[in-house]
Amino acid sequence: PYLGQWMALYSAPLSNEVLLRTAPALTGPWSAEAHVFTADRKGTGGWTYDALPHPELAEENGRVQYVTYSRNNGTLFGSELPLVRVRLK
Repeated sequence: PYLGQWMALYSAPLSNEVLLRTAPALTGPWSAEAHVFTADRKGTGGWTYDALPHPELAEENGRVQYVTYSRNNGTLFGSELPLVRVRLK
């Protein structure tokens, strides 16, 4: 609701960048990518995946979003989901 548009938030393929696009309708046209944050990998290799906003946690009518993403926790096949607070401009 804060943006008054549809929002797609995702992790860029083979990257640690979390990006955002908006559109006036679900079918588009979609905006250019906007950088939201660089995921902290805590020194582990690989890249970020599964970036996911949690609208159920949003504040200020959607201006503040909470995002999780997957990162390795240093064990074989282990992962953790950091929670990042994002304030949209």
